[in-house]
Amino acid sequence: MTPPHERTPLLAPRRSCFPQLYRVYLVSFVVGMTFSFTQTALIYSFRTMTCDEYYKTHEWDGLGDRCAIHAIESATARSVALMSSITTGCTLLNLFTSAWFISRFGVKAAMFQQTFWAALRNLTQIYAQTLGGRAGMLIITTTQLFNTLGSAGGFQLCANAFVAGLSPDAERTANFGVLGGVFMFGSGIGYTAGGVSERVWGYLAPFQGAFCLLVLSTLFGIFFLPHFTPEAKTEERRSFLAPLRVFVPRRRATGGRDWNLTLLGLGTFFSVLATGYVPMMLQLVATNVFGFTPDTSGYMLSLNLLVRGFFLTQCFPHMITAGRRWLSPTPTTTAKAPVDSPSPSSSSSSSSPSKTPSPGMLSSPTLPTPPSPASPTKLSRTSHSPGSKSRRPSLPNLPAPPIPNIPRRRSRSRRNSASPSASASPAASSFLAPAPEHPFDADGAELPDAAGAPVLDLAPPPSPGAPLFDLLFLRYSILLDGLLTGAVTLASAPWHMYAAAGVLPFASGTGPASKGVTLEFVPSHERAHALSAIALVEKLAQVTTIGVFGYAFSALSDAGLPTLVFAANGAVAWCGFALLLPVRLPRAAPGGGV
Repeated sequence: MTPPHERTPLLAPRRSCFPQLYRVYLVSFVVGMTFSFTQTALIYSFRTMTCDEYYKTHEWDGLGDRCAIHAIESATARSVALMSSITTGCTLLNLFTSAWFISRFGVKAAMFQQTFWAALRNLTQIYAQTLGGRAGMLIITTTQLFNTLGSAGGFQLCANAFVAGLSPDAERTANFGVLGGVFMFGSGIGYTAGGVSERVWGYLAPFQGAFCLLVLSTLFGIFFLPHFTPEAKTEERRSFLAPLRVFVPRRRATGGRDWNLTLLGLGTFFSVLATGYVPMMLQLVATNVFGFTPDTSGYMLSLNLLVRGFFLTQCFPHMITAGRRWLSPTPTTTAKAPVDSPSPSSSSSSSSPSKTPSPGMLSSPTLPTPPSPASPTKLSRTSHSPGSKSRRPSLPNLPAPPIPNIPRRRSRSRRNSASPSASASPAASSFLAPAPEHPFDADGAELPDAAGAPVLDLAPPPSPGAPLFDLLFLRYSILLDGLLTGAVTLASAPWHMYAAAGVLPFASGTGPASKGVTLEFVPSHERAHALSAIALVEKLAQVTTIGVFGYAFSALSDAGLPTLVFAANGAVAWCGFALLLPVRLPRAAPGGGV
């Protein structure tokens, strides 16, 4: 979570019936639905405007759909490709502007400038629809420049920064998955809702609905989401390309360079490179090989997005929690030993009332008055056992010896006074601080309680299984993703496409897992830049996979083997798995190695 600063309230806020994290989820769901609301309508609008422009200089004397000719289809494809290229380039720039905006003005302001500019873009596109023809297409293409200041990629970056600030460290990775799943749910519903609204209420309905939803999202975020004070104001001035430094190898204090973040970034890149084009390839193979129509392809895509959203919101958090619990040591030794069975040294000191305090103890200026005789001395079990041969009489009302009036400190050094026989696991014992050199120093003293045992620390140590399992999950999720994607090569019937669309999302946890692992390597004040760097790597991989596997699919289709493109995707995913094998967690993190 966000570290405390001078503006942090001293009293914790009261528990809300609608937690702040759920508010971020709600806004992400609505915005995810909004950005996909106009996708199908926009493509159809380009086709209609191209058709209108074409028949300004041509005559139609045939039957059927007058727009279903090769000249119009190729012109539409060129216009859509130009718009997509501008959108992709501006979205890449938006990742930099969003990270800069977060560091200067805070994540809340950065998030809702995304929806503000997106609403202006939709409003301009409504005007372009009323013009139609070449002018309308030119205006819509030009409006994609608004993506530099507000896009879906920038909004997801800001939402991830919100989740990183609102989530405890142990829940951060799972919450990244929930956020991605919520966004997928919204996107899946938006594709269907946008198409239905266009068919029922007309071609302007999707754009008008998206504009209203974006305005409502902006107002909701302004009034109901928390504000985080930007930390970069108190640090050194950062350059515009600062997020790219995250994956640069760093020099170690012991010599050499640390390549863990570099390998992690490459593994994430290859993972997205392998899977980023899979939904599009499912549609292409289903259409070209198995004769899917646009409505059946839309059902398949919605199935893929909804199952992916279900996995990330319902299955992924439980898998992360169960895996961390499995790898964490049992929390029984360091907590029970000091209370239930005092160590031999503490029991002997408390059971010997005749033992004289040390000189340093008597000369301490903070000695209190002797305790009331009403508090009996806690004698050891051996001196009061029925079979004990000790001749010393039992003195139940003897006052306890005076002890220094040293304030109780909830420090982890108290765990060192536990019994040596406590069977603490090696992983858990590595978090124990060394014993103080001066036991009666006010800064490091151990004050025993009435039973002679040290007072336990209220906060448990961090679980060493948390980042360790996240890294293991990231590795083997990519491996499973490559295996399942490669298996789609064997598809030979239309229902195999639906099966692939429903099964492949169950290996889609690599994105949130990579974010959770990457944040283990950076301090809290660099999390926004780290998330920006991950988003940039993912976006570059998405752009690359369109070119690489688009060309590969074309070449394999000419050879009569279009389904082999899935085998190529699986091979690339396994390369990402191999790149992640040498990654080791930082020593400062719990479980500092794999």
